[in-house]
Amino acid sequence: MNNTFYKQYKEHIALTYNCFDRLVFNGYILGTYKDSNIVQLLKNLNFSKLTNGVVRCLTDQLNAHIKQYAIHNNIPVI
Repeated sequence: MNNTFYKQYKEHIALTYNCFDRLVFNGYILGTYKDSNIVQLLKNLNFSKLTNGVVRCLTDQLNAHIKQYAIHNNIPVI
């Protein structure tokens, strides 16, 4: 293999491939993977009540933004 992707990530690849049809990235937004950080984020956004409803509202807004971005840039969302 002699491409940039392989050179950059070869220590993390435990297989051989000919090409990538698509890539799926699973991850998190830095600073939001701990409960305490989520609470601090919501406080910074001036939410006085930290409920599941607030988190659901923010999740729905983020999902809508991602879908709109994908549609605008012709990116399939699976």
